[in-house]
Amino acid sequence: MPPPHTPPPSAPALSYLRLRWRWSARALREGFWRRRRQAGVLAALLAGTAGDLPSAWASLQSALVFSVWPLARWSSSGQLGPWLGGLLLQTALGTLQALACFPWLWSPAWRTQDHALPIPPATRWRTDAALVALTQLPWALAQTAGSVLLLAQQPAWLSGPGRGLWLGGLGLAQLAAVLAATAALARWRRAPRGRWPGPSARPKAVATPGRPLRWQQALLWQPLWRGAARPLARAGLLQALGLALCAGAVALGRQAAPWALSAFTLLALLGLPRLGRLSQAHLQPLLDRATRELPLSGHTLERGRRLQLLWPTAAGAAVLLAVLLTGPLPLTSWRPPVLAAWALWMLPALWWQTAPASPDPAARTSGGLLLLLIGLALATDTLKESPR
Repeated sequence: MPPPHTPPPSAPALSYLRLRWRWSARALREGFWRRRRQAGVLAALLAGTAGDLPSAWASLQSALVFSVWPLARWSSSGQLGPWLGGLLLQTALGTLQALACFPWLWSPAWRTQDHALPIPPATRWRTDAALVALTQLPWALAQTAGSVLLLAQQPAWLSGPGRGLWLGGLGLAQLAAVLAATAALARWRRAPRGRWPGPSARPKAVATPGRPLRWQQALLWQPLWRGAARPLARAGLLQALGLALCAGAVALGRQAAPWALSAFTLLALLGLPRLGRLSQAHLQPLLDRATRELPLSGHTLERGRRLQLLWPTAAGAAVLLAVLLTGPLPLTSWRPPVLAAWALWMLPALWWQTAPASPDPAARTSGGLLLLLIGLALATDTLKESPR
């Protein structure tokens, strides 16, 4: 007599939130594994600071206070205008952190499975909001720690109604950042191939004869905001903002300046290879077609493409120069030879990082690591030692 039929065990039911969380966690693990070499370099650099724990702790405190400093400073007057400016800046910082996590919160490979699920739009929106709120936890913890450190110092300029405006603005900015990033994530999910949807189709105006474009503008700059190279432009804007924040952190004081300069070096040298990959994927086909159809040298176009990758670093360097000239640290507190050596070393290092990817990944990684270590060694020694 055959045994009675037993149905196979059914898989446990998953909510839409748990399903999206599993997808995002898997994408995050895969992304971390692809960047394990860079993570090892960062871990080695952090381990090297163990010998000077007081200085490292002071730098960490400065960075945490800097996360809430703009809103606190602009709220100190108790006036609505400066407070609104600080609120917008604080909201923008939180939104940018969430935007950087979008490739892990939504991948185009999930589109088919996600569209096959009978999920109401309200459930999708709540799931997007929950995932965005999870990405905001590190930023919220940093702001909380920075607020505690700033309140412990009891600055005279942060009292009365300004303190209430500041603390209320922190919570309001965090909520506004989650809402703004959730709306952006919903638009990101609707976009094909994980890109932002372009503007709606409009009737084209009749072309009028005007000043002819130069080849640099037509081939290198206009594709950044009108053509397929817009992902390169967005990545460049994010890198320029990060470099500007690192440059601004130099003005926090003697303890934070070497660390901010090291962060500037790290972001500048590690961000260029990613910009180069985006340029090869989105801009290089246009330049190859122009080489075949126009009397332009391929070497000239390649040099122009590599120069184009340096504009975010140039913007950050301009902010850094302004901070060095007008910041609270006097020029006499710096070591001019070391600072000049750092700047002269960064010029060829940045140019080398814009080169196309080498066929030998080991040589590419070792060369980039050497450039990074020498740049960090110079950056951490640019300030004179404080008198004992």
